[in-house]
Amino acid sequence: MTNCLKDMNQQNIFNKMLVDFMLLHGYLLDNPGLMTGKAGIMLSLYEVSQIDKREIIKETAFELLKPVCNEILKAIQISSCRFYKKS
Repeated sequence: MTNCLKDMNQQNIFNKMLVDFMLLHGYLLDNPGLMTGKAGIMLSLYEVSQIDKREIIKETAFELLKPVCNEILKAIQISSCRFYKKS
């Protein structure tokens, strides 16, 4: 029984370290993408915030949403400009 509790405690420590790493380094990513960028970190943090009730997690997820939305809007504007130039 103690090994099971020890394993659960180690898993909880690892999970907290992983979340803390995402909180610290999410802003440093240049990629807005889902797999390797800010959108993926944002979604992960939001999901974790449903379990881990630290308010900073949800706040950081929301803050990461802003640059992701800006990048998407820029991409839409650029692609629409290219579309109209070709016509």
